[in-house]
Amino acid sequence: MRIGRQGYRYLLFDSPSDHEVDDILPTECDTIRVVLCNRTLKSRLKIHRCSSINSLRKLGRPSYPGIRFAHLSSHGSKDGIHLIRDRPIAWKDVAIMLRNQEGSLHLSQQRVLSLSTCSSSYGANEMAAHLQGFFTIMYYFHEESIEFSESVTVWSMFYLKKNLSDPHEKIGEYINDFFEKSSGKKIIAYRYLKALSDRGLKAIRGRPGGTRRK
Repeated sequence: MRIGRQGYRYLLFDSPSDHEVDDILPTECDTIRVVLCNRTLKSRLKIHRCSSINSLRKLGRPSYPGIRFAHLSSHGSKDGIHLIRDRPIAWKDVAIMLRNQEGSLHLSQQRVLSLSTCSSSYGANEMAAHLQGFFTIMYYFHEESIEFSESVTVWSMFYLKKNLSDPHEKIGEYINDFFEKSSGKKIIAYRYLKALSDRGLKAIRGRPGGTRRK
């Protein structure tokens, strides 16, 4: 049964690496999809798989206002995210793309962004000002570099447990406790984003890349 854009709650941006494409390997987002399907959330899930700047541009601006969890999985650096055989996409442009896909929030609404890239802490700092009014909180990695086995473990635990009704700190503590016991380090961090009034959102919508509230 098709539920339409209003019914989607999870939006995954999957940017596979060249070896994942060449060897037909499951990606991180494939694993997350399995976790969510096992929670009987398949009908609430939308996946965008993009391997080039052109494929990102083809997404256009089809706002999914019901989205409450957005997940970005890609190679990353301080310059932005890296797709196959393309120049980096700057973090600011990534933020605008995310805004265009999901639209702005009412003050009482929540939306979570998960950044699963190398240099994700840098990306979170770069994008924070551009995502106010569109996301409530961002989760990202403490360390600049992250192994696939670590990231897929983190997000499997995250999407198995996380609900909007839970305190946002709770899932971070749960995951960090596990990694501290197994490898002696905290792995996941988060930062809150300020909600914007209607006046503030109108100012954003007047800028290039602005998004209408649905």
